[in-house]
Amino acid sequence: MQKSVQFATLALLALIAGATACRNTESGENAFRELEFRVDSTRLGNPISRGGLVFCPPAGWEEADSAVMSAVRERLSDQTADDLLGELDLIYIHPTNGAVLIVTTLDTGTGGVGDFARWARRFVERYHAASPEVPVDEDWLRIGGVPAVQMYRADSARVLFKYLLLGDDLIGLDYSVPRTAWADELRAVESSVGTVRKVESGKLKSES
Repeated sequence: MQKSVQFATLALLALIAGATACRNTESGENAFRELEFRVDSTRLGNPISRGGLVFCPPAGWEEADSAVMSAVRERLSDQTADDLLGELDLIYIHPTNGAVLIVTTLDTGTGGVGDFARWARRFVERYHAASPEVPVDEDWLRIGGVPAVQMYRADSARVLFKYLLLGDDLIGLDYSVPRTAWADELRAVESSVGTVRKVESGKLKSES
């Protein structure tokens, strides 16, 4: 369990420490461009739903048990700001290479796309203020019709992708992969992100 706690804690702290080079100045509907991800179904685990969204974790990444979740929450509680962390929902960890997916609920009872764009801009600015010397690439997207903000950073140790997603709640997906495993896990991460969809009446909402 100790190794799993270390993987998850380091991944989340690295994501929160990142800063964002703010580039998008649009608001509302104009802020987001549709982007399709190549999805390889063989690299996907079973679908999960959170906050009105459904998505699949990468295949082979195992859901952390309650003991790991509790340990990570305890270690992070005194080290991070609640407005950046949100509520920790799920953690998936690759059992051998240390890749991590962290699922969080960042806010509840959200409004429309315009409200999300304003909220996301403030969130990105808080990231920037947290550590302005560390640049992070930023992109404003629609993934399967879902408005999203993608943030990317990499250092000598890990490749980090963070997604802010507008569902019924605001959901965060944080992928952290060791550089030594990135070539093997790239397609799994891309496939996982590409499964994000809105839930409607118990079914996946079709793209329009």
